[in-house]
Amino acid sequence: MPEALFMESTNKDVYCLFCVTGGEGSIIKNLQRLGYNALSPIVLKWKPMGSKMKKSPSRLLPGYVFFEAEKECTLEWPNIRSIQKVLCILQYGDGGRALRDSDYAFYQWLKSYSGVIDVSQAVQEGTKIRFVSGPLKDLNGTVVKVNKSRKQVAVNLGSDSAIRLVWCGIEYVQESQVGMV
Repeated sequence: MPEALFMESTNKDVYCLFCVTGGEGSIIKNLQRLGYNALSPIVLKWKPMGSKMKKSPSRLLPGYVFFEAEKECTLEWPNIRSIQKVLCILQYGDGGRALRDSDYAFYQWLKSYSGVIDVSQAVQEGTKIRFVSGPLKDLNGTVVKVNKSRKQVAVNLGSDSAIRLVWCGIEYVQESQVGMV
């Protein structure tokens, strides 16, 4: 990941809420009313539409909403917990709630794309694929599954991350087509 991602927003902590799937939009609005910057990332994937494949948005992590708060502020946990459709505030085994390490880096990666993960271009190299443009080029992770017919890959973010697997859209290109599609 680019170093600039790690340096951004060091004066803010990031938290993650688990919520009713489908309620992410209303939770974001409620968090914004409370003064927090909130995000529930979208991924553009290829979906069959008639005889063609078209990009279609869906939640990258259904049921999860991230939000930022100044490091020194006292969070309004009772108000946050009382937002309709919030099921719980995620926390680590030691009780800490602010994202850290690879989870924080993952959030910064999402934020660098404004929470919208578009289709990445990939080049087939033997039995492997190499991302040549798009969000997956910047993500530290390992492709563990490829669904060629749906033009999607499952990316493992590692065992030290609370979020371990995400599915993203890809488009195979020839090396000469990089950046043109």
